[in-house]
Amino acid sequence: MITPEFSFYAVLFALAVIIFTLSINVVASSSFSREGTNFWIAEIIPYSLKQQAFIKVLFSTSISITGIIINCFIFKFYFHYGFIQIGWIVLVSTLFAILWNLIGVFIDMKRPKLDWTNEAEAIKQNINVILSIILCISICIGFCFVTLKMIQNALPIYTIICFTFCSLFALIFLVCKGITSNKE
Repeated sequence: MITPEFSFYAVLFALAVIIFTLSINVVASSSFSREGTNFWIAEIIPYSLKQQAFIKVLFSTSISITGIIINCFIFKFYFHYGFIQIGWIVLVSTLFAILWNLIGVFIDMKRPKLDWTNEAEAIKQNINVILSIILCISICIGFCFVTLKMIQNALPIYTIICFTFCSLFALIFLVCKGITSNKE
C-alpha cells in the first residue's frame, strides 16, 4: 500500500522534473524580440503593450500546458501515479508555467532584441532568453531548497503546500505588477 508520505515525495519528484524542464522554455522570453523590424506594428495596433504582453503569456502558457499534459501521461501510465497526484502536479506545474512565462515576457518586454538578421538569432543569440532561464532555474533551486528544509524540519505537508501556493501567487502578482507598470 502506498503511504501518504511516499505519495507526497512522488509528487515532489514529478514537480521537480516538470518545473525544471518548463524553466528552459524560450517561447515567452523571446516573444517581443521575434517581432524584429516589425515591432512598429505592435506599437500602433489598438492594444497596449501591456495587453499584448499578457496575450503572449497566455500563448506561451498554452504551449507549456501541452508539455505538462504529456508529462502527466508519462507519470500516470509509466509510473502509475494516481489521479489525485496528477491533479496536484497539473495545478502546481501550471502555476509555475504561468510564473516562468510572465518572467520571460517581462524580461523581453523591457529590452527586446529587435536587430537580428535571421529568426534563429532572435532566440539563440538573445540575452533575454539566457536571463530568463537563469532566473527561473534560480527560483526552482530556491523552492527546492526551502521545500527540503521544511521536510527536514518535519513540517506538515499542508504547510508546505500552503507555502508553495502563497509564494507562487505572490511572485505571479509581483511580475504582473512589473508588466503593468511598464511605460508605454
